[in-house]
Amino acid sequence: MNIWIIYTKSFGFAKLISEIFETYLENDFNVSVANAEIIEPALIIDEIPDFLVFGELFKESSPNVEIQTWINKFLQISKLSNF
Repeated sequence: MNIWIIYTKSFGFAKLISEIFETYLENDFNVSVANAEIIEPALIIDEIPDFLVFGELFKESSPNVEIQTWINKFLQISKLSNF
């Protein structure tokens, strides 16, 4: 199973928590961690993830702008590539 954990640096501990999850899960799954502000969604689509996990605080049930932008790019690219 291929799991990607995507975080942004707007939440101070997001990277640390994402890496802790990676360490916990890596014995049983293929887990990768990336900063949404650095990694392009197309690179993750090429990996054919089974799960995307977002390591971010949600404010009033919505993710922050950086994650929303990343998700929208991911959805656009995934539609074009028949993901």
